[in-house]
Amino acid sequence: MNILTDLKEWAKSRYKAEVDNRPYENIHRQTLKETWGQIIKKIDEMIKSSQQSQFSRPDPARELRESEQAMIDKASSWNPPSGK
Repeated sequence: MNILTDLKEWAKSRYKAEVDNRPYENIHRQTLKETWGQIIKKIDEMIKSSQQSQFSRPDPARELRESEQAMIDKASSWNPPSGK
């Protein structure tokens, strides 16, 4: 598990402890429900964002191969100056 997943589990446990056990007519229940709901939603967005960024990371090995190939191509097309 990563830290965001752990954080989400913690937030869900706090939601359960602070919201689920309060009676519906409790004055603080709705505020706590909305607050913990927003926190859990934000953590979900962060998890989704981190998963998407894992797939969009550049591949350093591929970049190195492309750079090396560009240098080889440039060197192979080089013509030394004639000694005239």
